This record gives sequence, C-alpha cells and structure tokens, in this order.
Amino acid sequence: MDLQLTESYNRKNYYGWAGPECSEDIAVVLHPPGGGKPVVMDAEKAKVIFEKH
Repeated sequence: MDLQLTESYNRKNYYGWAGPECSEDIAVVLHPPGGGKPVVMDAEKAKVIFEKH
C-alpha cells in the first residue's frame, strides 16, 4: 500500500486521515453538533461532545 497516496486520497475525498492502522480510539463524526463538515477525531473527545448535547 502506498501510504502517501492513500493519505492524499482520503484527505481529498473523505473526512481526513487517521493513519494506516485500524483503531477504535478514532471516530469519524459525520454530523458534528452545531454543524460543519465531518471530522476524524479521538473517540473519547467525540463521546464528550455528544454527552453535552
């Protein structure tokens, strides 16, 4: 796998890049509270955001 190409493709066509390894520590938040585009973020931070709303 070409990591540079994979990262570039994901940043351009999806929500970001969290690296080549699968991890449950990362979350893709498709509909952030308050609007905005989807983001890749730490799963614990995502939980905190949604506990507030």
